[in-house]
Amino acid sequence: MIQKWMTFSMNEIDFAKLESLLKQGETSEIEFKSDKRQISDLDIYEEVVAFANTNGGVLLIGVENDGQVTGAKPHHGRSTDTLKLQSAIFGNTVPNINARVSVVSHPDGEVIVIEVDRYPEICATTNGKCLHRIIAGDAKPATSPFYPRDQQSRRIDLGSLDVSAQAVEAATVEDFDPIQFVRLKRAVERLGGDKAILAFDNLDLAKAFKLVETIGDRLV
Repeated sequence: MIQKWMTFSMNEIDFAKLESLLKQGETSEIEFKSDKRQISDLDIYEEVVAFANTNGGVLLIGVENDGQVTGAKPHHGRSTDTLKLQSAIFGNTVPNINARVSVVSHPDGEVIVIEVDRYPEICATTNGKCLHRIIAGDAKPATSPFYPRDQQSRRIDLGSLDVSAQAVEAATVEDFDPIQFVRLKRAVERLGGDKAILAFDNLDLAKAFKLVETIGDRLV
């Protein structure tokens, strides 16, 4: 799905690409929003944040849930200024999200298209609301709160958190199995690693492979 989404983000959305998106229907990376009562700016920021916190995606404003185009209302006087909307999104998200905004003419009305990339860190609105895209219990895509307890797997995916590198406070060097150091040296020798490592004692070997770290006055 990410590769398919990226094909849309590489070029400006035109009528043909809009039609393609409409035919796909709503997914975790495509969201339709009715604008009959004019969607609020806050709702737009929240949807953008949700996409940024997942796999990126595209928000189509002026489209009903069933894919019918009913048209987007002008958001800046008599028209929608794409640069103003882009700037508003940038200024109301943390970190600042640089979405791509376009307005596509359709026989049934204009559609505001907002493309969002996947971001390399957790995003929120400036008022602190953090959301992401999920497949809900009814098997339909939805925007949902992104609670701190759910964010660890996201950070692991982004490479900003390595659980295996976290210190185990209760463990000490004495807890290491000496046999594993023997196996480690054999692996270094077999794979043509640095032969100097073979002369290390177990403690120096643990330090060389960053299996320990200093916390206060002790190794953990």
